Amino acid sequence: MKGKIVLFAFLLCCLFSVGSLHMVYAAQPAGDITDTGIDFLTNPPQQEVTYTAGQGTVTYTPETDGSAVITMENASINGSVKGVLYQSPNRASAALFARGKIDLVLIGENTITVTEKGTQGVFLYDSDVTVKGTGSLIVDTTAITGYGPSPFNVMAGKDTNEATRTGHFTQEGGNIAIKANAKDPGICFLVSNDLTIGGGSLTTEGGSYGIVCSKGTLSIAGGSVVCRGFSGDGISNYKGNIFISGADTTVEIYTAKKDAYSFGLMAEPDGGSDLPSGNISISGGNIHIEAGQCGIYTEAGDVSISGGTLYTKAENQTGSGDAVGIYSVGKIEITAGEVFACGMGEGVSGVGLYSEASLSISGGIVTAQGVEQAVFPAPTLSGYPEPCVRAAADFSGKELLEYNEGNISSYLYFNISSGKYSLRFENGTASISAPFGFNAEVLFAAFDETGTLVDFERKKAVLAPGTNSIAPEHFQPESGNTVKVMLWNSADSMKPLCSADVSGS
Repeated sequence: MKGKIVLFAFLLCCLFSVGSLHMVYAAQPAGDITDTGIDFLTNPPQQEVTYTAGQGTVTYTPETDGSAVITMENASINGSVKGVLYQSPNRASAALFARGKIDLVLIGENTITVTEKGTQGVFLYDSDVTVKGTGSLIVDTTAITGYGPSPFNVMAGKDTNEATRTGHFTQEGGNIAIKANAKDPGICFLVSNDLTIGGGSLTTEGGSYGIVCSKGTLSIAGGSVVCRGFSGDGISNYKGNIFISGADTTVEIYTAKKDAYSFGLMAEPDGGSDLPSGNISISGGNIHIEAGQCGIYTEAGDVSISGGTLYTKAENQTGSGDAVGIYSVGKIEITAGEVFACGMGEGVSGVGLYSEASLSISGGIVTAQGVEQAVFPAPTLSGYPEPCVRAAADFSGKELLEYNEGNISSYLYFNISSGKYSLRFENGTASISAPFGFNAEVLFAAFDETGTLVDFERKKAVLAPGTNSIAPEHFQPESGNTVKVMLWNSADSMKPLCSADVSGS
């Protein structure tokens, strides 16, 4: 981990000083900024001004109610302003500069394309930024090879007071996509302080790092966040906590390399703060992570999961090192939700769930697989209602054994659920919650008002642990029929495992 921290510090130093090579900055262009970019940082307009940008426009509205507004409407910017002095003696080059409190409003389809080395797409200094609107913005720096500063950078100013420090980013709407060269060792999207996603979508592609919050709280409470094609970390907070919540939240993380250096979701503590930090908390959302060394990693904090659906797989194909689905130096606590954690790769130390402190599971459906061991240490299951534990000595979980926590090191597969089945029939589809996967048969039957069977279908289904949706192919009950749906396992008995009655379907 020390090597990662040193590399990150080096990248930040390069970021802050890269512009110092430019000694002269261009004046703000008038009219058309398509090929020149725009500087709202040095001398922001004192009245509303609209610039032509490709086939669209960029409009700057000065602050009136706390924030200045930059509106991009079908704009295209292909040039940049060079050597802007943002914090003496530091200078930078970018297609779009601004400072202060900014509302970035997106309308239609907008693009910023940067091709010159050492140039950023969007550089917002000493700013607190809120993204709004229903449009999109693509920031493309894929033409730049070698190290380059962040394509999209929200940087704090000189003020170090936590109460007034800037560098916050909030996304309420709009769709932002940031693209960097796949071999670029830089950071796609860098925010100095709190980073909050509450709506819209944010996508990064390429670079060593996808989304980095260098200090503060990283919160995803709505919308969609996707990081793919990176070689280092997907989403990381280097001095703070990460929170993911919200039923409709989607997070997807896919590494470009299945090696011993890529992490999906990572948090490190703020050594200079007395407040708890470096923790990852998941209470909702649909999260899918595929990385090399660790899907989820905390340097010193805890991992807590209390809801949502989480799939995290670490696949290290180097033949050595680690591959861990969820690795916490602190505690791992799972109280609800559906969790799948896997660590795999030939010749590696692969573990599904690994905690250096403690592992407790008191709810939810949890499945772990590891080529060396499924879980470590043996989980504490106190408080789990009617736990059904299935463990196996093989990775696929086919060779089931009677669970004994004293033999935890011998299990490559581990699954725990409540041991209960449940079934609902809504809108013509059976929703079946199963504690573990098995081959089942679902019976759909319809009866008229006299109790006579009028329609019937028997359908085979392969159920997975958790919630399964099974739709009949030919079963079409009429209005007024009573519908019964039953889940069977003919290998056990002729008694249904569970059933649901629906009247007046």
